[in-house]
Amino acid sequence: MADCAAGVDVILAAGACHKLWLRCYFAGCRAVGVRDRHSLLSDAALPEFPFDFPDTQAGQQQSAQEGAECQSRFLRRPPAKRPNFELLGVHSPHTPDWSSGLS
Repeated sequence: MADCAAGVDVILAAGACHKLWLRCYFAGCRAVGVRDRHSLLSDAALPEFPFDFPDTQAGQQQSAQEGAECQSRFLRRPPAKRPNFELLGVHSPHTPDWSSGLS
């Protein structure tokens, strides 16, 4: 699985990636997208930036973005179908509370 984590990261504009993707494929490279790479590294229990580094600014932005998406999905559900997190004792249901000071 360490072989999957080896390689380079290339960040391109949306229109430029198709040609590079095809060239890599026909050259025999194993090109994967960001979501696939995230899945592979998560399955291999390997850390990935910024997802596994909440103490960095990029990690905090990623966490805030995921929390906002989670909360918007939560608010789209009818109120009668939403879990009552306050009653369940869940203090931070959409984003992890890194300030709790657990050590």
